[in-house]
Amino acid sequence: MTASMSSNTENRRWRAPLLKALAALLMFAGLPAAGESSDAVKPSELRKVLQKVEKRLLKIEDALQDGDSGRASTLLRLADEDLVRFLDGSGLESLLAMLARARQAVSEPDLRGAQEALRAIRAGLNPLSDYVVRRDAEVAYLAASRAVATTDLDAYAEALRQLDTAILAPLLMGRIKEARDAFAGGRAAMVGRNMEAGRSELEAARAAIEGLRLAAALSQAVFGIEIAAEFIAEGHGMAARDQLRGGARALREAVTVAPQELQADLRQADEDVWGILDRLAKPLPEDPGTLIGALETVEALRTGQR
Repeated sequence: MTASMSSNTENRRWRAPLLKALAALLMFAGLPAAGESSDAVKPSELRKVLQKVEKRLLKIEDALQDGDSGRASTLLRLADEDLVRFLDGSGLESLLAMLARARQAVSEPDLRGAQEALRAIRAGLNPLSDYVVRRDAEVAYLAASRAVATTDLDAYAEALRQLDTAILAPLLMGRIKEARDAFAGGRAAMVGRNMEAGRSELEAARAAIEGLRLAAALSQAVFGIEIAAEFIAEGHGMAARDQLRGGARALREAVTVAPQELQADLRQADEDVWGILDRLAKPLPEDPGTLIGALETVEALRTGQR
């Protein structure tokens, strides 16, 4: 994890945070991106769909416990349909295609097509804003746009790398695929009334859905803690309260769904962040360094998800 943390520290230097730019980006974070349709799916709608899937998982568990293979199969089908709605509403497939198009532009004269792909990526992020480190994505988008304007291939490639890191689209798609595969496996098990296999597939589906929740919680934690750390470093501790509180809550959510191997690091970061939040009016001299350490831990865990 040390290497990942060093890399994340370099990433923060690359972002060159400035409070004036930060304020503008925070204002922008809640606005629809240029070119976004007014009827685009809202993040809250995706949250509701995922909550519906989780409720179905509980009902599937009950059906398996009762030995009701027919009901379990029906619920597995409905859960899969819900997840397809989540996928369609997220725009994730189109986003992955546009990210690939943006990478392809590196080999084209004058980065032809890059700006169009970048605009499409930016416009497609709003439904997935729970899962994206929004400020980092916007900074990376602006850097990529500047690189296109100056035809700076190295800067463009670095900006795309940062954009990929802010979004982690393949990870999200992987979690959805894992859950859908488990639903299909569960339905196949119900044909033969194999309740043990059905429970195994149910656990796989639950792990995948919790993986989606973890991805969202870690992204939101990084977003809030990162901004709070910058305010605190500039001597504006009380201005950091709302962002730090949001990051702390997201971190607490991450602890509830993280696999066992991540628990120790997450719990330490959680303890550090909440401790700093509780004494924000009278901080300890070591608090800025402690907060940066917690941020680096959360960043490393987020980018290290498999």
